Amino acid sequence: MRIVYGILMEISRILNGFLRIEKIIVMERIIANIDFEREAKIPVVIKLISRDQLSSVAREALDPKAALLNVDKDAHLFAIGSVDGYPAHRTFVAFKKAYVGAIEQEIRLDYDSAYLFRVYTDPHYRGLGIATKAISKILSHLCERGIKRVYALIRNDNFPSLRLFRKIGFRKIGAIKFIKIFLFKYYRIKAETKKDHITLRKLFLPEKKPFRGRIAYFVFV
Repeated sequence: MRIVYGILMEISRILNGFLRIEKIIVMERIIANIDFEREAKIPVVIKLISRDQLSSVAREALDPKAALLNVDKDAHLFAIGSVDGYPAHRTFVAFKKAYVGAIEQEIRLDYDSAYLFRVYTDPHYRGLGIATKAISKILSHLCERGIKRVYALIRNDNFPSLRLFRKIGFRKIGAIKFIKIFLFKYYRIKAETKKDHITLRKLFLPEKKPFRGRIAYFVFV
């Protein structure tokens, strides 16, 4: 089965846009307190910037050459980690809803939930605890504003990110197998527990029908 899956993944890369296969891990962190602050191995300044503040702060806080200024329209909060003035890290936070490009699907969030995405650290600064410190500061901030649950979607082969989120207290609540063949989309969403099954249905089951000419089929197990 692994060989077959590997062949399908290679074909998917070649026919990107027509055939696509993704396996995504869904992670959840329940916030019970605000004791999240972690220290990095080097001095780093973490700034939290809202979307309203971004336009006036972005050019000073971010360096376009560092590939950190690719702002997502769904992001409402931005965490920027700077080392000696250089923006070495970014994490985006969304509320209410967000489009997940890896599975070509929008997720819906409750009023007390948030979604972390586009977590990126400059390769020269990885392994120094910068991402851990940035995300821990985000969790502390979200807790103060009444957020109780935080989610992240990570490709199953992105082992550094999986380790990072587990280290910060996230747990796997399910996995998504996404297959796209031209306009047909198939989602197999497997939950870890019955409670997680309910959570995943609320996150991923679309409110509206797919666009005309497109078919999306969801299987929850």
